[in-house]
Amino acid sequence: MTSKKDPSKMPDIHLAVDEYPLTSTSTPTSSLSSLDNTPARSKPLPTKLSKTYATHLDALCRDPSVLTTSRVVSTRTLLWWRLGAAFWTVFIIPWSLARGEAQTYLFYFTHLTWVGLGVWFLVSAFQTWRFKRDGSMNAFLKQCKFTQWITWNLYVLPATFHWIVPIVYWALLSGSLLRTGKAIDWWTNVNVHALDFVFIMVEFYLNRVPMYYSQWPPVIGSGLAYLGYAFFQHGVYQGYDKADYPDGWWVYSFLNTSKASAWVYYLVLPLGFVGVFLFVVWLHKIRDRRREQ
Repeated sequence: MTSKKDPSKMPDIHLAVDEYPLTSTSTPTSSLSSLDNTPARSKPLPTKLSKTYATHLDALCRDPSVLTTSRVVSTRTLLWWRLGAAFWTVFIIPWSLARGEAQTYLFYFTHLTWVGLGVWFLVSAFQTWRFKRDGSMNAFLKQCKFTQWITWNLYVLPATFHWIVPIVYWALLSGSLLRTGKAIDWWTNVNVHALDFVFIMVEFYLNRVPMYYSQWPPVIGSGLAYLGYAFFQHGVYQGYDKADYPDGWWVYSFLNTSKASAWVYYLVLPLGFVGVFLFVVWLHKIRDRRREQ
């Protein structure tokens, strides 16, 4: 005979549904898939990269004041620094145009990055002023993600490129300036090929803007896009003396594909972009880590 069990002594068994609610990452399908021995497919690199970048952008938006405040100076001082730097970058442009470079001004990587530096200082000065006025970054947070992403990259690109510009110029292109440069040549070249580095290093020291390794696509993409732009210039620009440039006009002589050594630069320059970017991100991480201690 089977004995009857007292219901009061039975173990209390229940499903704690409320303790583990279903979410977008916890579904019946995903629970069953965990029992499957088939290994899950890894996400494609672009998907992983975009997810990582989105995570970093979300982190920035949790504390957007990193764009407009400093750990070493007051917000007022940071604002005046950015206004002064913005004024100077704009002030130097007419000097370059006065050298007869108006027609080809935006052909040069140096000038494009100089303009980009000025844009960062103008935008960041405006953001800093608005933060100082409102006491918050609510206006920034109301912008779409793409605009926030652009604002962040307005710093990331100059922070990388203004290491590259002085190195390439003084290593490869400064020969004629050193030999026969006039006063105005020295004035403009020292500004856009040396003072730019000083500006970005002062900005790096004063600001709190973070950088991450996942931000490489805009940097590398911009460098490759400029190489394509240089080929486009070579193909369409006709405002040069053909006697002086029998192989056609190149914005930078080392890009001339008719020279046997050109392939070296086409290999080294992209690698240099990658190396400088990694170094700059490392510097930012070291800076932030030390300031948090």
